Amino acid sequence: MKLPRIFKFFTLSAVCSTILLALAPQAIAAKGLASEDELYTGRRAAFANPKHDDPDKPNVLLIGDSISIGYTPYVRRMLKDSIDVYRIPTNARNSAYGLENLNKWLAMKPANWDVIHFNWGLWDVCYRNPKSKTQGHRDKVNGTLTETPEQYRANLEQIVARLKATGATLIWCNTTPVPKGEAGRKLGDALKYNQIAAEIMQANGVLIEDLYAHAQLELPQIMKAKGDVHYTEAGYQHLAKKVAGELTAALEVSGDARVMPYEEIYAKRQLKRMDRSKDGIISEQEAGGNWRRLKGLDLDTSGGVDMTELAGLERPVLPTQGEAQLNVLYKNLPEESLYLDLYYPPNTEKGDLPVVVFTHGGGWGAGSKEGAAQGSHRDLFLKVLDEGFCVAAVNYRLARMYGDNYVPECVADCKDAVRFLAKHADAYGISADKFYSIGNSAGGHLSMMLLLSPPDQQLGAPELADADYTMVAGVSWYGWANQEHEELFIKPNKPQKEPLRVNHSLIARPGLTPEAHTAIIHEMSPSTWLTPESPPLFMLHGTEDQTIIVQHAYWMKELADKRGADVEILIVEGAGHGWSNKGIQPTQEEVIQATVDFFVKHKK
Repeated sequence: MKLPRIFKFFTLSAVCSTILLALAPQAIAAKGLASEDELYTGRRAAFANPKHDDPDKPNVLLIGDSISIGYTPYVRRMLKDSIDVYRIPTNARNSAYGLENLNKWLAMKPANWDVIHFNWGLWDVCYRNPKSKTQGHRDKVNGTLTETPEQYRANLEQIVARLKATGATLIWCNTTPVPKGEAGRKLGDALKYNQIAAEIMQANGVLIEDLYAHAQLELPQIMKAKGDVHYTEAGYQHLAKKVAGELTAALEVSGDARVMPYEEIYAKRQLKRMDRSKDGIISEQEAGGNWRRLKGLDLDTSGGVDMTELAGLERPVLPTQGEAQLNVLYKNLPEESLYLDLYYPPNTEKGDLPVVVFTHGGGWGAGSKEGAAQGSHRDLFLKVLDEGFCVAAVNYRLARMYGDNYVPECVADCKDAVRFLAKHADAYGISADKFYSIGNSAGGHLSMMLLLSPPDQQLGAPELADADYTMVAGVSWYGWANQEHEELFIKPNKPQKEPLRVNHSLIARPGLTPEAHTAIIHEMSPSTWLTPESPPLFMLHGTEDQTIIVQHAYWMKELADKRGADVEILIVEGAGHGWSNKGIQPTQEEVIQATVDFFVKHKK
């Protein structure tokens, strides 16, 4: 049939319009021209950069894939009165493509970037097969991985080095979740690549925005479709709120809010522990037996090591045959970035694994997660791993009298570490319903707080507040059970007029009313939360402990019997604050085995 001329005209016009519409984003971005509507409305608005460089507004550059394209218009609208938001003129795809095009994108007008917000990941973890008929040739069964973890790491390291050269504040936006049923991406890979990226960002002092966790707050209702990594418009608005908030914060806060590399944090903790003169240097005399470890760091042969030299200190790690994910960032705070180590049992498939959470000792004001790899803890956790448990060793903010952090912050941090693991349980191959706890000394107190206090108490980071988890059983090695009863703090042969003074000054902030002070002490006492429904608790304590007296174990057992709670105790004759005394009964090896047996008895 021969079409009339008028139909030919309209058909050709429609085709041309379609082509022009498809090319519009690149054309707009190339010219740098955009009306108000173009900046904020529709998908092509992502590529419609501001017309002019406003000298009164900071310039932000967004680099990312289709997820970034989706939230860009909303970010721009949210910040239109305070920040000029630009983005690259295309999908940033995978990290190799980004590395190839980075110089060109950075040279975009206006080119003077105050903040660069960047991400690669979803393309990198995608398996593609040219024969696949699925959109994008995705095929996680027969396809080829776009970028291996090693390639991804190498690409990101080069990208970060180039971005740092711009002098801009850098924000790494981690990769959003991959849902079940996604055709070309495997569950868990996004978190694996996020961990690689986190290690690079931490080493370079780059801010990290946890868009993964933020997206999970509203999943699955904001996903575009089942098995689709993309979002509804409401979903992109949800992501945009997080991005806009991070951009605003980056332009307002000082450099102290950066993500601190773990090497720096560990060095600070070692300095705090050994630098008794508080002069910023650990001398050979102050180090004592530790000088053997530190001597090689004394590059200027001054007889002491400072913060810069301490950054090279080798950190203890459990010598397990299983996988280990070290220095996992679970919460970033202005005063400190908080990390955990996650060890997996050898020869065990990931998926629904139980996790023993270790909270280190140190009077709430010293110590680190590396304590898990030292002394009797090392022997304990190697056995625990062999029994099929994961081990998560946790750092928390250290309490300091008249400082910013007190024991409630320690508790909230430890619980946030568990919330973080529970929220990402599928990706880490663990179970949110199989958490166990153990700690020594002040860590024993924190272990009992983890075990006995419900998950919705002592909330910390808002993005982790809704994470639910189940504690199965817990252990306290010579920890505090109660902070209210003075008889539990009167040490034999060491009379004290004010036996609770030191502990209370770390638990409750100065300036509280008497009622508020009493309430905090009550809340921070594990015994407060002990009920007939509490998970089983095992307390081990030495008869000669002069730091935390053995009466804590006896008192807690008596209270448990009155309340109908499940508490076991093991009293170690001759043991002090730990198991190192000679001749203790049971022996250190038997104490460790009893602890392992308790976990195995309650293993789910």
